[in-house]
Amino acid sequence: MAESLLPFKEDITHDRRRLHIINRLGAGLTGEVYRAEYETQEGQTVFVAVKVMKDLAFPIARELFMQEGRFLRELMDLEADANRQEDVSFKIAPRYYGQGQYFGTPYIIEEFIDGTEIPKLLEVQGKLPESQALTAAWQLYRTLDILHTGLGRTYIDLKFEDLWWVVSADDPHQGQLKMTDLGTLEEIKEGEKGKRAIKRDVLLAGVYLFAMLTGYRLDYLIGELREDAEPHLRQNRANISWGTYQLLRKLLHRNAEARPDKATSVTEELSELAGFWQQSASELIDIAQANVEAAEQNPEDEQVRYYAERGLSTLDIAVRKGEEYDQYRYEDI
Repeated sequence: MAESLLPFKEDITHDRRRLHIINRLGAGLTGEVYRAEYETQEGQTVFVAVKVMKDLAFPIARELFMQEGRFLRELMDLEADANRQEDVSFKIAPRYYGQGQYFGTPYIIEEFIDGTEIPKLLEVQGKLPESQALTAAWQLYRTLDILHTGLGRTYIDLKFEDLWWVVSADDPHQGQLKMTDLGTLEEIKEGEKGKRAIKRDVLLAGVYLFAMLTGYRLDYLIGELREDAEPHLRQNRANISWGTYQLLRKLLHRNAEARPDKATSVTEELSELAGFWQQSASELIDIAQANVEAAEQNPEDEQVRYYAERGLSTLDIAVRKGEEYDQYRYEDI
């Protein structure tokens, strides 16, 4: 085994607190990742991941490595602000515990993610249940929106392997997304370059949503969808609810100009679709009826298309949940 950058089974001191290195989790071209125990400011002992940078010849590598800690800290603060506004408790960004040096070798300490990479889940399961895929996508787009609007950054290369699913400790049927590796962010430039960078993130997240729902990765390269998604969408139509199918058609449209240009609107739509899956079939029938009535009573309303589409979305999900519902009401709606 190659010589490690940190000592195994030993303590090092970070910010005058104990950091006990347990084992090396992996090594790459630019660095290594270790699992460790860390004593926090609150006096708790927690498992953490320690990212360590190798001694590289080009100075910018060190700068890029150390900026990940700064971005992670800023994203945590922005996410906390968004949580308070929306009354949710997401923690998509790993908690940041600080950064330092070990005999001149820079490292970053962050939360150890006790979960599974989403691509590995797909290897085992083939695809994710729609409710799980929508929740993961909603939280992904929400995080991208925070990065774009709050941090002023886009991803250079958002890897599928950087998306993790963590099962809830309270309910094994629930969970949330975790994202790793904020070292590949770049500042949003003014004008068309900045707009293209944002659309690149929005498109790639749509490619990942489609993969979660179907197990198939569309051919994508640096902001370009290199195959027509429509045939694959039609092939999987029976397994995707109406509202989700329509959203995917927009995200993966063959005409790049017809795709959403911001993560904000996609986040809102995914939030609603994911929320529908948390309702009972009877509740969904109620929502559908209310929306169809609103469309009928206000045919000239600008929102009439929204009401109709919302009704179709909820009706379709009600059937797919496999629960009992009033068949006569369903048919009438």
